[in-house]
Amino acid sequence: MEYDYIIICVQADLEIFNQLLNMGIKKDKILIASILFSDRNLFYSQNNEDAIVIMLLHVLKLTYSDITYLELGTNHPVNLNNTYGLYRLGACGVLVEPNKDLHNFIEAIRPRDILVKKAVSLDGNPAEFYNLKSNELSTLSYDKLDKDFCDTIESFKLKETYLVETITINELFELTREVPDVVSIDIEGYDYAVLNQINFRKHRPKIFIIEMGAWGAKEQDGKRIKELLLKNGYLLFHNNGTNGIFIDEKYRESIRQYIVNKY
Repeated sequence: MEYDYIIICVQADLEIFNQLLNMGIKKDKILIASILFSDRNLFYSQNNEDAIVIMLLHVLKLTYSDITYLELGTNHPVNLNNTYGLYRLGACGVLVEPNKDLHNFIEAIRPRDILVKKAVSLDGNPAEFYNLKSNELSTLSYDKLDKDFCDTIESFKLKETYLVETITINELFELTREVPDVVSIDIEGYDYAVLNQINFRKHRPKIFIIEMGAWGAKEQDGKRIKELLLKNGYLLFHNNGTNGIFIDEKYRESIRQYIVNKY
């Protein structure tokens, strides 16, 4: 029997999606029934960072269909994702993900977004990509991972390495027609170095979500990220120990009543 479409829930393992492709089923014949996954889910980030960002954008009185984002290190397009909540509300943007295992999955679930199938680097030259069995920690900077930790968990062990094309943060800004409202950065060890390349006089996103202290990240990197953004006119609105949310200080008065913690 030939089927017109195969419907899978977005909750299904990425492996199932890729198995269907390997069986010769075309990507446009696989429908992702995201409503099955998200009926009870309003927010998708690791620690509800997207809830805070959505609240801030609402306070700034922005229309969701006009909101844009740039996400460096997309990984899974829904689970633990910082921009999927915005996508569901009507926003769209640019997703950057070098892991070839994820490309078809991302494009199937996020068709309104532009997917850049490259890694973010400092020089734009091809680089070695270290793909771990669990995609969350895949990286260009393998030397910065806690290898003793990764080797104790089977899903975090190194699966393969391969060469990928890369792009710089400023080249990504040139790809967008306007500066994105939200920039999410989670690129396992390169977060501070890439952030430090931004020309903040030319490119000023309203909000940054950036990893400041998770596995494989140096504590000092989080401190440097905070200092860099404060120096360039951003306020640290929220820090949960893993990710920080910064907002342009020109919106200080608009958000003043919502500031409950000082970091």
